[in-house]
Amino acid sequence: KCALPKKACAGLCVDLQTDPFNCGLCGKFCVSFICQGGVCQGSNPGDLVVLGHDFSTGTGASSQARVISNAVYLPRSNPLQVLSYEASADPVAVASAKASIAALAAGRNINYTLSSLDADLQAVDLALKYDVILIHDQVNRSAASLGAAAATWTTPLNTFLKAGGVVVILDGAGGQGSMPALLNGANLLAV
Repeated sequence: KCALPKKACAGLCVDLQTDPFNCGLCGKFCVSFICQGGVCQGSNPGDLVVLGHDFSTGTGASSQARVISNAVYLPRSNPLQVLSYEASADPVAVASAKASIAALAAGRNINYTLSSLDADLQAVDLALKYDVILIHDQVNRSAASLGAAAATWTTPLNTFLKAGGVVVILDGAGGQGSMPALLNGANLLAV
């Protein structure tokens, strides 16, 4: 048992308010190595990864499975906190993408928070809750609708990236869907 204010994380007593390897919660790693008040501090570069792979057919241990896994496992936190935006995605493709990620976990764990609400990507505290935002290909949504919604995500997503977060956006293999409208609308990448 740990003496307050310390908590047990992976068998060690740590202060979640100051420990850069367990900042705010067990396993939350601060890229800057600075944790104050349970929040990672400092300006850290984040990562934006856009993948044009078709996950609707399954991937097994393919090279595309390695690519998505490498992207999702960029942060060192364990477990990873992942916001999985699945609103208008194909459920088969979502399941396949997650299976690919799990197949190459190599001892890493993921806590998924499932989202189908645009408002979840407008939250100002994304960096406090998540290490990765995984946006699945929105095949069942028009480009105009997705672009308009994404425009409201610009500030939260860019703040998340500046705080060291990783945004992984999946665009189906067809390349004719609405995901470019998301990238343009959120001002993440001009496509």
